Amino acid sequence: MKRSLTRLFLAAALAGFTMTGAFAASAAVGSVFVASNAPGGNEILVFDRDVEGGLTPAGYVATGGSGTGGGLGNQGGLVLTNDERFLFVVNAGSDSISAFAIGPDGPELVDTVPSGGVRPVSIAVDRRLLYVVHAGGAVGAQDSVTGFRIGPQGTLEPIAGSSQPLSADSTAPAQVGFSVDGRFLLVTEKATNAISVFPVQADDTLGAGSAQPSIGATPFGFDVDRRGRIFVSEAFGGAADLSTVSAYEIDANGNLAILDASSPTTETAAC
Repeated sequence: MKRSLTRLFLAAALAGFTMTGAFAASAAVGSVFVASNAPGGNEILVFDRDVEGGLTPAGYVATGGSGTGGGLGNQGGLVLTNDERFLFVVNAGSDSISAFAIGPDGPELVDTVPSGGVRPVSIAVDRRLLYVVHAGGAVGAQDSVTGFRIGPQGTLEPIAGSSQPLSADSTAPAQVGFSVDGRFLLVTEKATNAISVFPVQADDTLGAGSAQPSIGATPFGFDVDRRGRIFVSEAFGGAADLSTVSAYEIDANGNLAILDASSPTTETAAC
């Protein structure tokens, strides 16, 4: 490979293609994309996926930004849109976001823009709306979320007045994501053991956030099913074999209600 992988973010594409250049071509039914997070220049590494799930290196594309070279303690640093047309990645070392259009020859860089904060770590997309969460990384650097509109070609337009602070200066955010109907934006905060919920307004900006207690310690990655239920992994500070997962539902006012509290996974540092 061109560079060793220091930290991996993963996204899978169902549509297959073969990328030429750095690696030999191979038959594929799909593709997997990984971000290197390399400080000398972040890259999207492309792998062909065969029918049995096997992976073959198939090339790399520079993001136009830089990584940090270390772990970000995150989920969702690399996001593929549901229609598989665009791929977005954080450049945590240069405080930017890169946008790629997915074509028959693989991902093509179409935009690299300032993220609107310090140390972007996670991206959420709902239709043509994108929000990124920042983990600060410096004294006095506010943890925050910032919004962008996605253009027809995948370019990003900052939304004026969209930035909102998280519940504190050092929340150690792990992931940002939308509710199933797109009405709320959620952020898991590892350091505060909270889940911040922001209402999405008609102009695509956010209302003030509400930090709600996580039922388990160190809320980390999460996903939302088609019925709107939110499933959150809880790392419990990385304690051996103590990780859990909780389920919530969200009401019309953005309040989280517990459906199942901290079911053990019997594993360590679930994320």
